[in-house]
Amino acid sequence: MSKLRKVVMSSAAIHTDADYRVEARDHVIVVLDALEQFVRENSNAKQLLLYNLLDWLQAKDVKMGVLGITDNYNVVDNLEKRVRSRFSNLQIVIERPSFAQIRQHLMRMLSLDTFELGAHGELQPPTDKYAAAFTKSVKELLLEQSNFLASLEFDYDIGKPQAFFVQLTFAAVCFLDIDAPLLTAQHFRRARHLLEQDHQLAVLETVPEHGIALLIGMGHLEKAEQRVFTLEMVYSRWENFLRQHDFLTQLPTRSEAQKALENLLRLKLVKDAGDAFKIGRGGDSSMKQDISGSLQPEFRAVHLNFAPRTLEGMLRNGSIKCSTLLKEWAINGS
Repeated sequence: MSKLRKVVMSSAAIHTDADYRVEARDHVIVVLDALEQFVRENSNAKQLLLYNLLDWLQAKDVKMGVLGITDNYNVVDNLEKRVRSRFSNLQIVIERPSFAQIRQHLMRMLSLDTFELGAHGELQPPTDKYAAAFTKSVKELLLEQSNFLASLEFDYDIGKPQAFFVQLTFAAVCFLDIDAPLLTAQHFRRARHLLEQDHQLAVLETVPEHGIALLIGMGHLEKAEQRVFTLEMVYSRWENFLRQHDFLTQLPTRSEAQKALENLLRLKLVKDAGDAFKIGRGGDSSMKQDISGSLQPEFRAVHLNFAPRTLEGMLRNGSIKCSTLLKEWAINGS
């Protein structure tokens, strides 16, 4: 009778855990935890190990599968081509909780009613008056509409995970003191200043070179007062730059560029502007329905979700790695 075995590996432990032995009749699932760590290595050593593992799994007499777990939608695109070719396009996406659910979770975290004071005899319990005032301050922050709540919702809309809000709340509580014993928006602002990493930098670090090239081209178009642009407009600008420098062989196909653009849309670095140029309307202003979805992908308009100087600054200081040619285009090109 065959058995199901599960092998869990992390990038740090693959050297010691990759020697699991299985019998010919075993069914094995190899779970790669934190799959993005196999991409972030400075050398190709771990990708080579990953490739060898996947190659080994092709053995016809052993039933095996690989499941990669990551919080980065783009991780497979960042793998070496030979490794990437071994993965299917099948993805199981576990969505984040809704913003309302996150607010309720934070309310439960901050509730003094759920804190077991009896388990901490060294702590002095708060007075009923303070407990009521603290609960009121939490409800005002998380349940009533305000600029503060709108800022939290914006963080959610740009893709920040539940862990960010939990960390922010923990940090805000740490700023409570005898002079300011109730939670306020100011506590959260101080916590944000302390904890918040540059979101755009964190996202941009995951973008492959083709995506960086598209962003550079969009940045040049925006500097030229073009606020929305199609893939074809950006692709033509990219093509012209490479032709001027005799590197036209480095230009990807349009389908590859389209895939890179779709990834930028998923990462919310660019935003869909639909049929901004009325390409699909044929001059008939009486058409009310939104037909932008029927446009060919290369003619759908998009716009940048950040200032072009942000990307240029990151390229200048080395925060984002790309080819010398692309860096030259970003800084001195047009």
